[in-house]
Amino acid sequence: MVYYVWGVSAPAFAISALGIDPGAALWAGVGANLVFLAALPLWGKASDRFGRKPVLWTGAMGAALLHFPMTALLQDSAWQLFLSMSVMLVFIAASAAIVPAVYAELFPTSIRTVGVGIPYSICVATFGGTAAYLQQGLGVWFGDTGSTLFTAYGVLLLVVSFAFVFTIPEAKAKDLTH
Repeated sequence: MVYYVWGVSAPAFAISALGIDPGAALWAGVGANLVFLAALPLWGKASDRFGRKPVLWTGAMGAALLHFPMTALLQDSAWQLFLSMSVMLVFIAASAAIVPAVYAELFPTSIRTVGVGIPYSICVATFGGTAAYLQQGLGVWFGDTGSTLFTAYGVLLLVVSFAFVFTIPEAKAKDLTH
């Protein structure tokens, strides 16, 4: 959900809700997503060195701790959009870089495709697909309080993700061909 908020819909939100120039907002989004792309291999390398769980914990906790400050930073300019998106996307990249491997490591090869594909698709549709609508709706229904509620919802989901990492096995350097 937080990737869709910060990596996909943040420029549209900045244009419609904050009045940022559309061209500048879209270029800020492009720049921030380039930062995201640059961060992905660095998190992958960290995962190979330190393990999947520490990287997932760092990404979730960093994003959770910075979610409110980066939302507050985003006011009325494209540079604020670029900076807030970039900071959040660096931490979001921690999980984005390795979750395909993490998910695959949870299932034996005989059911890996179904085991990863179905739950992942349901979660992306349920949480990611509704994020922009929920963000907009809460703002319409509750005004400024709606923005706070939506940010708290994002933090809550990050905390749940952080806690969930405790339940998965560490598969660093493990043979997964079986």
